[in-house]
Amino acid sequence: SDVCSSDLFRARRLIARTFGSDPVIENFDQSPFHMNEVGSKSMGTLSLRGGGTVASKEGHAATRERWTANTMVSSRPGRVPQPPPLQLMFRVEGHGPNAGVKVLPVLQNAVPAWAPWLSVCVSPSGSYSETDVLNYIELVLEPMTPGRDWRILMVDAFKAQTTPAVIRACWHRGYILVSHGGGTTGVAQVNDESLHQPLKARYVALETAELLDQQRLRPESVPVPRKQDCILWMANIWHDRALHAAVAGGFWRTGEANALDGSEDHRIGKGARVFWNDLQMWRRPADAIHDVDVEFDAGRLPWTFEDAQRLIVPFPQRGKRYDT
Repeated sequence: SDVCSSDLFRARRLIARTFGSDPVIENFDQSPFHMNEVGSKSMGTLSLRGGGTVASKEGHAATRERWTANTMVSSRPGRVPQPPPLQLMFRVEGHGPNAGVKVLPVLQNAVPAWAPWLSVCVSPSGSYSETDVLNYIELVLEPMTPGRDWRILMVDAFKAQTTPAVIRACWHRGYILVSHGGGTTGVAQVNDESLHQPLKARYVALETAELLDQQRLRPESVPVPRKQDCILWMANIWHDRALHAAVAGGFWRTGEANALDGSEDHRIGKGARVFWNDLQMWRRPADAIHDVDVEFDAGRLPWTFEDAQRLIVPFPQRGKRYDT
C-alpha cells in the first residue's frame, strides 16, 4: 500500500506540474458472480416459522457457473452524463477465437438500448487474458484527443492487466497506469472498498425475487436465471447515478484523491486509516512533491512515456508481513 500510494502521488504531481490540474483517477477491477449467486453464497431461504419442511429447489450446477463483472469507478463520475463503463464476461464452452461466435451476438442483443456504457464479451475460461484486457481498454477508455485531460488508471496486480503492452495501450489513451500491490486491494482499491458489496447486495435482491417467482409459477421446474437476466439486472443496478456518486467518496476514504497538502487527510477511513497512521503514510505526499518538483524544475522530467514510467516503482513480490 505504501509503494502504490507513492507511485500514485508522484504521477498526480507530475500531471499537475505539467498540465496545471489534479487528474481524474479511475480504477477497473473484475468481480466474480455466478449464474446462481444466491446459492453460491449459501444464503438462507425465507419460510414461515413452524411451517414444517421448506419446499425449495436450487440449480446447484449454476452455483458453480461463474461469470465476471468488470467494474469501473471514477473519482469524478459527474463529469460525464452517463455512468462509468461496465463489462460482463461470460464463460463459453470450447477453445479458440471462434468459441463464442454463436453465443456472443445473442448476449449483445440482450443489452438494453439505453445502456451504451454496458458491453458483453465471452471467453472459454470466463476470466480476462491480456488480449481481453487490451480489447477492454480500446473499447471503454476515452481516446486521447487534443485538449483532453490526462488521467490515472489504477488496477490490481493481476498479471494480465499489468503487462508492458497494457501499460503502453493506456498511455496511448491518455492514462498513466498505476498498480495496487498484491494483498492491498481490500484496503486501497475503491472497487473493493466501496462498490462490490452494495453492487452484489442489489444483484442478489433482484435474483432472489426472480427465483421466487419462477418457483411459484413453475413449481415443477428448477429455477435458474438466464444470462440475459444477469445482463438486464446489472444494467438496471449500474444505471443508478447515486450509486456511482457514493462510490466516488471511496477515493478519499482510501487516501488516493486527497489533497497532497494534507488538508483532506481527515477523510481517510476504514482500513486505510490504520495503514495511513501506522506506516506514517502521511509523509508520502510531501516526499512525492519534493521528488517530482526537483526533477521537473531541473528539466529532467519532460512529459514522455519513459520519463513518466520512471516514477512508477515496481511493487515488491514479497514484503514484510504486517499484522494488525
